[in-house]
This record gives sequence, C-alpha cells and structure tokens, in this order.
Amino acid sequence: MIVIVAEVDERATDLAQAVRVFLEASVGDWTGRAARMLATTPEIAGYSFATAVVLGDADRVRQEIERDPGVATRSDPGSGWTPLHAVCASRWHHLDPPRADGLLAVARLLLNAHADLEARAPGQGGGRTPLGCACASASTSAGNEPMLRLLLERRRT
Repeated sequence: MIVIVAEVDERATDLAQAVRVFLEASVGDWTGRAARMLATTPEIAGYSFATAVVLGDADRVRQEIERDPGVATRSDPGSGWTPLHAVCASRWHHLDPPRADGLLAVARLLLNAHADLEARAPGQGGGRTPLGCACASASTSAGNEPMLRLLLERRRT
C-alpha cells in the first residue's frame, strides 16, 4: 500500500512540475513547446484555474469566478502575475488559433470581475501591465489583435 501511495504522490508532483513549465511556455515560448506538452499530457488542461486562463477555457474560468470571485484578481504567488496578465500574454491564439475566441472571452470575464488593467507584474522597469503583456506577446509572435483592442477600449472607459 505504501508503494502505491508513493507512486501516486510522485505522479502528482510530476504533473504539478509539468504544469509550471507548461504555464511558463504558454506565455513565453513561441516554438510550440506548450502545445507539445499539452498533446503528450492532456490532463494539464484541467489542472487548475491558471491553465484554464492561459488556454482560454472560458466556461471553467466563469465557473471558478462564480465560486470564488477573488480568483479573478488574485496574483500568482510564484510569478506575481494576475490572471489578466496571463491571458494577455498567452500565446495560445498563435499555437492553436481556435483558442483565440476563448482567450478573449476569458479576458472579458476577468475585466468584468474587476481585474485591474493597471496592475504591474514584477519585472524590469517596474513590471508590465496586462496591455504591456499583450504587446510583448505580439512583438514575438502573431499578435492577438482582438485582445489588444479590448484592452485599449477598456482603458478608455
């Protein structure tokens, strides 16, 4: 019995580590590493709120916000990024273009749940805002123009 428990713990730890790498690749890698990881380990998609955000799973994000509204604005303890930073930096609009609509829907859900457009993530020069993350993503791969338009429209209101 102890061997089975140890094996389950090891698999859970391995998946948690894979998810951390996946999340980093989803916002910072345009070579397709995140897509390859998801293809080989599909359980990553349902792992957490963070994976739902970067993948544009609007239904899951909506459910999580309804259950706990604070999740929409809570910074990740490791990166300091808010969910809005993550969805704006996500490269899934490029890695899997059908996900673009979901990413936009997630951004709208987060903004409607009071995500801060001016929040700054830790980093050089005082960190980036969500709009800065979207612009940085656009500068290294195909830009998510609908996301940029949404953020600019919301900044004006």
